Amino acid sequence: MTETSAPAGLLDALAARLISGQILASDLRPQDDLPEEIGRFHVVEPIGRGTYAQVFLAHDPLQGQGVAIKRFRRASPLSGLELRALANKLLAWTDPRFVPVRALERAEGRVIVAMDYVSGETWADRELSLPRGLELLERVARACEDLHQRGLAHGDLRPDTVLLGPTPRLIDQGLAQLFPDEPPYGAPPYLAHERARGGPPSPAADVYALGALLYELLCGVPPFGDADEDEVLERLREGQAPSAPRSLVPDCPRPLERIALQALARDPALRQESAREFADDLAGWRQEHAPPPAFEAAKAAWLLAGVILTLIALSLGLATQIATGPQ
Repeated sequence: MTETSAPAGLLDALAARLISGQILASDLRPQDDLPEEIGRFHVVEPIGRGTYAQVFLAHDPLQGQGVAIKRFRRASPLSGLELRALANKLLAWTDPRFVPVRALERAEGRVIVAMDYVSGETWADRELSLPRGLELLERVARACEDLHQRGLAHGDLRPDTVLLGPTPRLIDQGLAQLFPDEPPYGAPPYLAHERARGGPPSPAADVYALGALLYELLCGVPPFGDADEDEVLERLREGQAPSAPRSLVPDCPRPLERIALQALARDPALRQESAREFADDLAGWRQEHAPPPAFEAAKAAWLLAGVILTLIALSLGLATQIATGPQ
C-alpha cells in the first residue's frame, strides 16, 4: 500500500505545540478541502494518505493532546456491537511495543481510529543489515505473540508498520479486523494465501507476514517481488509459492531459507505453530552464528591496541619534528 506523508519536522513541531498547549486547535485554520472536525477531534493537517484511509494530525479536546486520525474510505461490515467489542480490546491493549489506540468509532458513517501521534523512521525507510534485521524481526515476532495471546491479530504486518528505535513499535495492530470481507485489507506481498481468498486476519496469517518480512530481508524483495499487487493476489489465490530465497541469493543461509519458506507455506497448519516458535527459530540461528564472547573481547582488545599504537606513532613523529626543528 503506497502512502505519502507531510514533512515530519513540521508535524513534530506542530504536534509538540498542540500537546503542550502553546497553541489550540481552534487557532489553526485547516485548508479549505479538509474537514474541520472528525467526530470529537479537531483536524489540523493531513499527514498521509493510502489505499484504504486518509490520516490527519488532530487535537483531542477530551484528552488535551495531539493524535493521528485514520479515516477509512471503505465501509466496515462490522455491526455496532462488533465494532465496540474490537474497540474495547484495542483500547485495553497497553504495551510499549505498540502505538496505543485512543479511539475506534464511527463518525458520519465512516470508521475512524485515533492513535498517539509518533514520528520517526520505519523499517521501510532503512536498509538493514542481516544481523540487525534478524534481531528486529525476532522482537516483532515476540510482540505479535503477546498480541495473539490477547485474542488479537495484527493483520497488516509490513515494513511500513514497524517503527524503528531503541524499542521497535508496531502500528495499526488489529485494524485489519475491521474488514474481514473481500477485497482483503493489507499489502498483498505480505498477505497469506487464505487472506487473499477472503479469509479473516489470524495469528497464522501473521506468521506468514513474518515469513514475508524475513524473505525480504534475505532477498531484498518481498515474495513475488517481480509482480504487481493484483498479480500477487492472483498467484496467492492460485496457491502458488514464492521462489526459494537461494534461487535469488545463492549464498543465503539454508536454515534461514527454511524458516522463511515454512512460514510462507500455503497451508497454515504447515507453518510455525505460533509467532513465538518463529521467534525461537530466529533466536536459535542467531545464537549459533553469533561470534563467541572471547572473540568479541579479543577483537575489542586488538582495536584498542591499534588505537594506542597509532597515538604513540603520532606522538613520536611530533617529538622528532620538534627536536630537529625546521629543515
